[in-house]
Amino acid sequence: EGQFGQDTFATNKQSIVAVGTRGMIASSHDGGFNWANQTLAGSLKEVDLSGVFVFDDGSAIAVGGDCNGLYATGPCGIFRRPSGTQAVNDQAWVKMPVSIDGAVGLDLKGLTAVTFCNVTNGYVVGERGAVLRSTNGGLNWGVVASGTVKNLLSVECAAGLSVLISGQQ
Repeated sequence: EGQFGQDTFATNKQSIVAVGTRGMIASSHDGGFNWANQTLAGSLKEVDLSGVFVFDDGSAIAVGGDCNGLYATGPCGIFRRPSGTQAVNDQAWVKMPVSIDGAVGLDLKGLTAVTFCNVTNGYVVGERGAVLRSTNGGLNWGVVASGTVKNLLSVECAAGLSVLISGQQ
């Protein structure tokens, strides 16, 4: 069985999501007084989740896994929970599409962190210099050139749409 503690995110509206190993997801809509266990859909329940972001409306994005290469030979990805399902036990999170040069379905190795600058513009970082961007609230993701092959570990939004990314030297 998995363990929590990989990442936790809370909004000022009392929505909290905690993610962990082996697809562990717990969600609270009341500041942590009550929790609902949620899951990744189907065979993705073994994904080790490493990052999560929660929107003010309660929808959320989680990332993680290890694809063992450029195209999906292992479980990984970007997963989304719709708004209004924060308190639903066994709510399944859905894997979101990633495209590169118009080819849909690319899975990248080791996604580690996620953030949003506003309700539409979000970023995911990961191993081998992976940077992905969404301009529609996380419904679709495209690859952005990072200029590095080092592992990227953290991403945060600064003023406006400026993004700060940290990783290995």
